Amino acid sequence: MTGSCVRVTLQRFLLFFAMGLCTSLCLAQRNSTVSASVQPAQVSVGDSIIYEVSVNLTGSGQPSVAVPAISPDTGLSNPTPAGQQTSLESYIVNGDFRSVQRITYAYSIRTSKEGTFTIPPSTVTINGKTVETQPVEVEVRSVPKATNVPSELEGLVVAPNVSGNPELQRKLTGVIFILPVLSNNDPYNGEQVRISYHLVIEPKALEDAGLLPHTNLDGVKVPPMNEFITEELYPFPQDLKFQERKIGGKIYLVAPVYEAVISSTKAGKLQIEPFQVSMIFSMRSRGRQASSPFGNDPFFSSINPLSVMGGNSIQVIAQSPLLSLNVKAVPEIDRPANFAGAVGTFKVSAEVDKKTAKAFDETIALDVTVEGVGNTDSLSPPTLPSMPGFTVLGEPEQQTTGHKVEDEYVSVKKFSYTLRPTVSGAQTIPPVEMSYFEPKTETFIKTGSEAIPLSISPGTRPAPAPTPQSVEDEPEKAPPAELDLRYISTERLSDPNSGLNRFAGFPGMVTFLLPPFFLAAAGMVAWRQKQSQHKLSDPIKLARVSSAQHLKDAQVALDAGKNQEMASELAEGMRLHFASRFRITGAEATIPALEEHLTRSGAPSELTAAMTRVLEVCDSAQYAPSSLSKADGRELYTEAMRVLKESETFI
Repeated sequence: MTGSCVRVTLQRFLLFFAMGLCTSLCLAQRNSTVSASVQPAQVSVGDSIIYEVSVNLTGSGQPSVAVPAISPDTGLSNPTPAGQQTSLESYIVNGDFRSVQRITYAYSIRTSKEGTFTIPPSTVTINGKTVETQPVEVEVRSVPKATNVPSELEGLVVAPNVSGNPELQRKLTGVIFILPVLSNNDPYNGEQVRISYHLVIEPKALEDAGLLPHTNLDGVKVPPMNEFITEELYPFPQDLKFQERKIGGKIYLVAPVYEAVISSTKAGKLQIEPFQVSMIFSMRSRGRQASSPFGNDPFFSSINPLSVMGGNSIQVIAQSPLLSLNVKAVPEIDRPANFAGAVGTFKVSAEVDKKTAKAFDETIALDVTVEGVGNTDSLSPPTLPSMPGFTVLGEPEQQTTGHKVEDEYVSVKKFSYTLRPTVSGAQTIPPVEMSYFEPKTETFIKTGSEAIPLSISPGTRPAPAPTPQSVEDEPEKAPPAELDLRYISTERLSDPNSGLNRFAGFPGMVTFLLPPFFLAAAGMVAWRQKQSQHKLSDPIKLARVSSAQHLKDAQVALDAGKNQEMASELAEGMRLHFASRFRITGAEATIPALEEHLTRSGAPSELTAAMTRVLEVCDSAQYAPSSLSKADGRELYTEAMRVLKESETFI
């Protein structure tokens, strides 16, 4: 009896356990239930949609939602958070009262192209468990074209966006819109194109649609134009200035709202998203008549965010159509080698900061300016002509500016070079030439600056000696004995014509005079040799010590972030180091001279080129310190130390 009760109790326990387990599994399944949706599923180009991710959550835990990244090229923008909503859903399970928390995450997505698009699944993580939503589709249609507009406006007018009121949207089509004006629909890549937008309103039709002539500006959306370089000429104004215009027999009120010049960055079919202006209008109440709605321009004066609206209000978004440009590539045929990408009409000028300088001691600033109607922002530096009497230090600094001239935008780009004269005398900077492509004639045109005459005087640093034509073929000649201290004569140190020979017949006199004479001569030679060695070694030792000090000071300046001082100390330290090794003076340690000595010492060309590069960058940084960042300075110092260390193998 007792055993039977135990069995029944055990069975009941197992039954309740199984029911509880099933319930827990069902709740766990509900806990991981996620879904995605989009509202509305059908929109027009330029409209925004709301993408929602819903999570059913029971028990504890906080969901983490990761929405997919969407490329703007697909026609949909990246989702941006638009809010979060939480609700509770209650139900009864086996007599137990339970509740499920429903969390909805909303995201806004703007459309820019027509077509059917799929939004990939979102990922939701709850208590370490990851679940994906289903993908959703959205259909984006072209904005309805207006049919009740003059022929001059056909294809340029689209319906405004009036959310939730399709009847009013129909009435306002062709009544309120953004009119785009393009100077060229099929430009060459890089050609300057002027684009402007105008807010257009037909006042009589606006009144017939039941809207009062009072409005508040609610927002402006300027299309991003990511595939263009944009120079803004006329930003959206704070106060709109309307003018009455008659187009095709209809009276419109027109106000400019935006103007810019654009230059494409690639060829092909490029699109510009709609320009939108959002406005809040007051709707006329039934039986209420508007008196003189546009008399004395009440519409103009009422467009400000502080005006008071009467009656019901509604949002109307005036917009332009989606624009397409067929951008042509610049021809490859007959393209000059000095074409740097300029498309338009340009001229080149050059100027220097001074007409006289000292060779090696001073530098000359050369500014080359490219100016014209076209895009210069992405223009490459023009190729400088051959200038044997100058060394170009580093890369040019670049600066782009521009200004509006009547209806055109003139772009200006300046390239600033630093030159070091290396040859004294009358020198000339030849014309700096470049070619540009002119779209009107579809030809390449060459232009250039004027030649610049200069007067270069000798500096304190002498020019390096010319390199021998063939060192190996011409064996080194031994110096004459009388000029080399290594050769000490053992012959009689007497002149045949001297009066000493008159004592040759007197052995006693000769025997008496020769020993002291030899001793005096040997002492004099030894003394002069010692003095000569001192004169030779002291400057070398001094240069070596000074070099170490300059390099140490360069390290200190580098740590302090003083790039100009670091470059100066580093260059002087390197020159004195090589001067001590090659037994030349510091003034003779010019870059050409050091290149010659390193080459004759058997150093590889890479090491010689590295030394030249370091010294030229140092020289350039002394006169243009802003061109050298802290990271560049440390890299330059490290490279200099490598050059000095590796050169010890060869000198």
